[in-house]
Amino acid sequence: MNQWILNTIISFLFLVGVTTVAQNCVKKYESGIVREQGDTLGGNKQGDWIFNYVSGELNRKEKYVGGKLDGESIQYYKSGIIKAREFFQKGELFDTSFYYHKNGQLKKKGRYEGDLYEGQWSFYYDSGELKRTGAYLLGDPIDEWKFYNDKGKIEFEGKMSAEGKVGKWNSYYSNGKLSSIGNYQMGQKQGEWIYYDRKGRKVEQGNYIKGEKTGEWRVFDKKGKLIGTEKY
Repeated sequence: MNQWILNTIISFLFLVGVTTVAQNCVKKYESGIVREQGDTLGGNKQGDWIFNYVSGELNRKEKYVGGKLDGESIQYYKSGIIKAREFFQKGELFDTSFYYHKNGQLKKKGRYEGDLYEGQWSFYYDSGELKRTGAYLLGDPIDEWKFYNDKGKIEFEGKMSAEGKVGKWNSYYSNGKLSSIGNYQMGQKQGEWIYYDRKGRKVEQGNYIKGEKTGEWRVFDKKGKLIGTEKY
């Protein structure tokens, strides 16, 4: 075997070795604090990686396969409290993820498929009270949704779609009494709406077209007697 062939074989084996052996990679801020650290394989991130804030606190932990996020990813506030716990598959958000307020209370939770919200999601105030809950399909809200105030009392309920609110919606006072009832079309009030006072008595009734009052609106007193009308 001549020397040229031998050198070629040695060079090839060296390159194969370089691309198949994980290399540790460390990148730092100008201050010298580690910005990110982990292994690479063939030039791609591989395995466990950590990322830090410029001030040195842990920012997030991630797992990679072939340069793509794969597995659990955990994000942190500077205080050390977990900000988010997500799961990836081949670079896309997948399965159930959890997000938290700065005080550690759950902020939202739900499932992803291909980076898109899918199925039931729930959102919370930093007090821990439920804020709203409903379902998604391919990233768009669908079906029945409920919205609550920070005391846990229901405020609104109705159907959602990719265009926004749709169909019948009810709104409520903090005492639980019905405040209004009516319909939405493509996110705008449409058709007949009825409004009530805090004691459940009807005070106003009329129609909307594309979110604007139209036609004759009737106004009622506390006894339900018609006391006036307005034209739009």
